[in-house]
Amino acid sequence: MNTQDKQCIFTNNFSEENLSRFRKIKSAIESNLPTKFFHIEVSETKGAFGGNYVRIIISAKNIDMNNIRYQQPQIVSLLLNLNTLELEPQMFNGSGGRRVMRNPNLNLDSEKYLCMFGEKIPFRKPKPNEESVLKAIEKFTQGYVKLLIQFKDVLRYSEIVDYNQLLNV
Repeated sequence: MNTQDKQCIFTNNFSEENLSRFRKIKSAIESNLPTKFFHIEVSETKGAFGGNYVRIIISAKNIDMNNIRYQQPQIVSLLLNLNTLELEPQMFNGSGGRRVMRNPNLNLDSEKYLCMFGEKIPFRKPKPNEESVLKAIEKFTQGYVKLLIQFKDVLRYSEIVDYNQLLNV
């Protein structure tokens, strides 16, 4: 079952307890984004070794580049273990995690042979309680927006995303 709640997509069938938790996560993210143009996905998933998880994805645009799922412009993602409430950055299909991609600075020796460079979003694992997890998601979202604004002029995928409209600057 897919349901859309404004710009946030919820997938799978959730219990009322989890749906309430997901709405809190969505609220923590949306309250820190400057516009409604970001793509947010909150979905329940099973872990490779068992357990229930929440996949949290934020991207600059809901478009799968090269028709590869989750290869979206400026995608970042977190994974929340529903049993232990452990929150961590997570890569999905080689995309996401905690990096904002920008063009390299060709004047720096460490970047001159790169095709792109990833700026890390600050992240510290929160205590395993709901309040701390929501606060960490808010801080992660704030760090994401801060990096997008800071590197707006050199961000990758500017041919796909209008960063001025996205960031409301």
